[in-house]
Amino acid sequence: MVSGKLYLKVVAFFIILFFFVIAIVNYIVDPYWQFDFASSNTITGVNDQISEYYLMGHVYPDLMLDRQKKIIQNSLANIVIIGTSRSLKGLNTCDNYNIQKVGFSGISQRFSMQLFEKTISSNSKKYVFFELGSLLNDKELPSEKLTALEALFSIRIFFNSLSNFYESYTNQKKYPFCNISTVQLRKWSKERVEKQRTLYQNSLSSIEPIMERIAQQCEGSLRDENNPLNIILYIDPVNPNLMSYDKLLTMKKTLEKIIVNHDFGGGCSLKVEIFQESKEISQETNWYDINHYNPLIGDYFLKEMLRNNVILRSK
Repeated sequence: MVSGKLYLKVVAFFIILFFFVIAIVNYIVDPYWQFDFASSNTITGVNDQISEYYLMGHVYPDLMLDRQKKIIQNSLANIVIIGTSRSLKGLNTCDNYNIQKVGFSGISQRFSMQLFEKTISSNSKKYVFFELGSLLNDKELPSEKLTALEALFSIRIFFNSLSNFYESYTNQKKYPFCNISTVQLRKWSKERVEKQRTLYQNSLSSIEPIMERIAQQCEGSLRDENNPLNIILYIDPVNPNLMSYDKLLTMKKTLEKIIVNHDFGGGCSLKVEIFQESKEISQETNWYDINHYNPLIGDYFLKEMLRNNVILRSK
């Protein structure tokens, strides 16, 4: 008959073993990049693509921001695109190694500007494309801090690790950061549509102080005429049901007037781009929902944007 002490020792042993296994799996898979593994140090195929992208952006935005700053710093691309879910889902940049796309769904002004500050401090970056929408949200995402202990021993994160591992070695497709366009989206309510429409209409009032901050960053940077940063503030395709083309053109002209009133020094240039002329924009099948366009529209837009603003180096 097993004694009480031996029984407790066996139970304790299996509890310790259980959490040891959880810690090992969470540490190796590292679904939230808490331990900042290089891809060569992780299980191939698990952490080099982002299956937890949206969950991470909404649950741990600060962690996502830190990771993306490192992506900008380490990227060899000379073009950075900073955007919301609109650009992230609609622009497929996988075929161009000169482009590094960053941002996440619901990104705030503060986070967008921090990504810009990291970009301007990286001398290898020549162009930054700023989605207008990434500068309009002045509300912060609710943020939870992920501690190292939670990242190691959390059972919830353990199941996320298993999910990442399973998806990486089955036929379930994962989507790299440069192309996450096939993520399913929810149907928009009337209230949400009206909120987005109002956001566009009220956008210009929030742009003035942001332009001032960008000008200050440019003047305070080490950039000069020999190594300028070309900043393109772009209005990406907008569903005609949200805003008419005439109103978007008026918005563009107003933005250009705001830019003229600011001195960006010799280290930066700034212009506004809009892409709304393509007939594909009015076709409902080219939109995931009323606010998110698919890569068919995105490809037209990206090519036009690069053609008008960038001299691309060879791959």
